[in-house]
Amino acid sequence: DLPMSVARRVEDLPVQNILKIGSSVDAVVAGLVKSAFDDDELVRNHVQKAIQDIGVKQQDLVISTCMYFIETSKIPVGHRLNLLEDINITVDRKREKLAPELSRSLVQFAGAEMCGNKEFVCQERASLILVSLSVQFPEDVLNELLRRFEPGHVPNIWIMKSLGEIAQANPAAFVPRVSEVFARMLPTLGSIKVDPLRLAYAEAIGSFCEAINSVVGGSAEQDAQAREMGVMSLEAASQELLPAYEMMFSSWLTRPDEKLKHTVIVSLGQVTMCLARPQYETQLPKLIPAVLAMYKKSSNPLAITQGLSLILTAAVRVKSAQFEPLQK
Repeated sequence: DLPMSVARRVEDLPVQNILKIGSSVDAVVAGLVKSAFDDDELVRNHVQKAIQDIGVKQQDLVISTCMYFIETSKIPVGHRLNLLEDINITVDRKREKLAPELSRSLVQFAGAEMCGNKEFVCQERASLILVSLSVQFPEDVLNELLRRFEPGHVPNIWIMKSLGEIAQANPAAFVPRVSEVFARMLPTLGSIKVDPLRLAYAEAIGSFCEAINSVVGGSAEQDAQAREMGVMSLEAASQELLPAYEMMFSSWLTRPDEKLKHTVIVSLGQVTMCLARPQYETQLPKLIPAVLAMYKKSSNPLAITQGLSLILTAAVRVKSAQFEPLQK
């Protein structure tokens, strides 16, 4: 069990005050929050439902009470996890109604919980809170994650996971900041020593590319919108992504971990969707044989087919000269 929010005290973040409404509901919510890890499973379930139901009408009270209790009490991991779940569900339902000062405090709280808590389940729940908040408060969330992603240092694995999820949840807000993410991410590629982090990077890179392609790739209308937003061009993204592509293709794709291989091949397919024609044409002669060879050894041909489909779709997008004979 964690003592009194170690992560918060280490970072010297202020404890969130309870945003009371001045009625008996304040005490009811406080009592429910304290009872959220009752020994009786049926009671726990009823308490969870009651907290979440009240959160539909009094989201600031419920979230701030949960935060305050986590920050000021010694509680078991299960209790902490239940309260984080209550916060996440309430944010999902009512994020557009959150008080501005609470949303900012919650972003910091979730960032500290995600990076400072050593329990996987709590880190995961804190990441979900950040991703949900990013739909309504993308700048605050991205600022928090980039603040924690120190230049030149391999980040906490959940930072990469969260960035990838945010790219999917809110691509229009993420893509204008993608150059900042690349500036921190790309120099660390050679420093990654463990497969779980390689997997997180590969998943995130694929999500980044999917977001870039949805915002700046394709139609003239998308290109015009991207220019108005001050977003990097697809050609610039292509140049930025080459180091990541080369690392995944030459090193990570040869790792023995099956899940990593499958994730990498899909991510490579997403990267090809963002490559300019010269880069695509250069990589294709090596990429297609490598992908086809994987069918002979893999127990999951679906992931390989997904990657191959993206690679071939990219060929159509760039009008690849290497496929012209097939079009005649």
